[in-house]
Amino acid sequence: MADYFLSNWRSIIWASAAAPATFFAIPLCIGIAIGRIGCFLTGPEDHTGGVATRLPWGVNFGDGIPRHPTQLYEVLFALTLGVFLWRRSKQPHTEGDLFRLFMVGYFSFRLESAIFSSRMMRASSPD
Repeated sequence: MADYFLSNWRSIIWASAAAPATFFAIPLCIGIAIGRIGCFLTGPEDHTGGVATRLPWGVNFGDGIPRHPTQLYEVLFALTLGVFLWRRSKQPHTEGDLFRLFMVGYFSFRLESAIFSSRMMRASSPD
């Protein structure tokens, strides 16, 4: 038994680390979506509303300024990513692939969505 473990320790450790990550990829998408709905319902207090917009789907969070609903953008993306991962899970894949796809997809989205974030605008303003 010890000989098997010592000769295969890398594959054993990698398999045990990748399996839970693969299992959690889809529930993480659902959890992120639920959390962002909470951020949307909180209003302007949590500072997650987007920059001002003139688009028809701009949301007034009580401050009189229609803003990009960045929280709802993230809800839509997280659910879409979850559906994509769920469909991908039905196809053959190696352990850890779903979690890698989740990480690359979600963090790429977060990087790109910073464009619409009012928090980013406040951080870059000269005031």
